[in-house]
Amino acid sequence: MSVRRGEGVPPIAGVTQLGPWAAIDVEDARDQLPELLQRVADGAFGDDGVALTRDGRILAVLVDPEKIEDIREERSLLQSELDRVRGVDNAVSMKQVIAELGAA
Repeated sequence: MSVRRGEGVPPIAGVTQLGPWAAIDVEDARDQLPELLQRVADGAFGDDGVALTRDGRILAVLVDPEKIEDIREERSLLQSELDRVRGVDNAVSMKQVIAELGAA
């Protein structure tokens, strides 16, 4: 996945490609953190975000929080479908749903 840039938006110094991620060394990221975070929030790095590295090793990945929530929802749906196919009964009562949603 390559880094998407808007028209006339300068690249962030030090961003390279490392496998599926755009990547930046933590030293380069430190000096540009506000701009880097804004670009992650704006989706400039796509769904994969940007990897923070040290000595070529990924330490963390900056990802838009909405993407993480999307992944959690998809995982939950997949788990439910897998349970259904396997015949696992994970029935949830209305009381449990209300408690989980915090709407008591």
